[in-house]
Amino acid sequence: YYFCSLFRQATGMSYMTYLKSVRIFHACLLLQKGEPVQSVAAAVGFCDAAHFIQVFKQEQGLSPRRYALQYRSPAAGAEPKDCGTNR
Repeated sequence: YYFCSLFRQATGMSYMTYLKSVRIFHACLLLQKGEPVQSVAAAVGFCDAAHFIQVFKQEQGLSPRRYALQYRSPAAGAEPKDCGTNR
């Protein structure tokens, strides 16, 4: 509890909110590389792909599959696009 309190004071957000944003950021990068949604969900720490899809859509405004289709990098090393959350 003490850590969570200090974290909120230092960042203005809860640890869980921060962790979720980091996971979604890394999910975006993996999806842009063409990784399958199931693999991305596991790689960023979601045990359940359905829950990952729900959280991703809530944060990004579109499903991981749509995101991948829209933002897939045309070349290796391309600059990441729109990896932030909509909040």
